[in-house]
Amino acid sequence: MDEESRGQGPGQAAPPPHVSGAKKAWRRFRALPTKVQVAAWIMAAVLVLAAPLGGAQDTSDVVVAPEFEREPAEAEQTPGSVTEPSEQPTEEAVEEPTEEPVQAAWTVVNVVDGDTIDVRGAGGQERVRIIGIDTPERGECGFDEASAALSAFIQGKNVELVGGARDDRDRYGRILRYVDLDTADAGLVLIEAGWAAARYDSRDGYGRHPREAAYVAADAATPHTCAAAGPQAAPRPEPEPAGPPASAGGPGTGPGGSWKNCTEARNNGGAPVNRGEPGYGPHLDGDSDGVGCE
Repeated sequence: MDEESRGQGPGQAAPPPHVSGAKKAWRRFRALPTKVQVAAWIMAAVLVLAAPLGGAQDTSDVVVAPEFEREPAEAEQTPGSVTEPSEQPTEEAVEEPTEEPVQAAWTVVNVVDGDTIDVRGAGGQERVRIIGIDTPERGECGFDEASAALSAFIQGKNVELVGGARDDRDRYGRILRYVDLDTADAGLVLIEAGWAAARYDSRDGYGRHPREAAYVAADAATPHTCAAAGPQAAPRPEPEPAGPPASAGGPGTGPGGSWKNCTEARNNGGAPVNRGEPGYGPHLDGDSDGVGCE
């Protein structure tokens, strides 16, 4: 009878197999040399202590980065595909006239009359018609005074030519420019002196120019010595002739049927008048350029 069977009386059940196996293993372990037992205990302790390191990690303190929603990617343009424009109403901006950049300095070599000058610069010589003003023609009240005023202001001086008219040149080939001396505007100076009127602008079919408002306001506020140089309330580009019956050789009452003066020519729709046309006369063409009552 083995040791496990001792002490079991009749009717007592045998211990479970795993209990019996454990006792046998323990007896064998106790039979081992002491050094071996000590080594085994040390190995067991090491295994027990190392068990948590190899087990499941505690993830309670782990912070999980939140997932960000990706913005929908723009639709890629593929060859042949057409992107439909957005149908949003747009307002058309009203384009205001602007002054052009200042041109290189020019020297005034001749004052033709109150609104026309000759200048010389690096590009040669040009005849300039000042934008937005009109002065008396030869034979009219104020012609000499307007010409003298402009000559005293800019003759022989270096001036700046500034564009701003609808057209670069008029039909006579003259360049259309503002004429500035330092910070002074020659056209505005003549208007404020009473020797020029604000004309050739949007009111009479020539288009709005950048300094038109200032010219018209100065013209309305300035008393004019000569009625012919005064403000024109409703100027017309090409008024219909309504003068006296034409005399032999021309429509005017001057020599050979020419206009007596530019006032008569303008009042009857005959200004300007070219050499060879009815109404032309040398006395109307102060600068002898073939165009009278410019």
